[in-house]
Amino acid sequence: AFFIELFPVLDSNGAVVHEEGMLRLSAENGTHNAGEFMPWISRLGLSLEIDKTVTQLAIHHSLESGQNTCVNLTEASVTDDRYQAWFAEMMKKHHDVAEKISLDINESAAFSYAKNFIFFMLF
Repeated sequence: AFFIELFPVLDSNGAVVHEEGMLRLSAENGTHNAGEFMPWISRLGLSLEIDKTVTQLAIHHSLESGQNTCVNLTEASVTDDRYQAWFAEMMKKHHDVAEKISLDINESAAFSYAKNFIFFMLF
């Protein structure tokens, strides 16, 4: 099962800005970090589904904890209009925590797909 391991991100005064949710996979042989399984996710063409999963985990965490939550997304989230439509729907559905959700998208994808990246900045 997938889950996010949470790490506090602090400002210069030591206050929590948000909790960074790092995707993990729990399996029979232990817990695996994203670096171990994401290459396979990419090869299998499942990045979009993983981005949806990690976003849902962040929403769930923010609903339960009230904390700001940030998660890392793959390039698929920027390049695939289906994720953007899905994300907009989720933010409308969970408008009560929409402002608590932050997305971390790598700079290369953000600059390469600036028009799509701007979509996320509007939330």
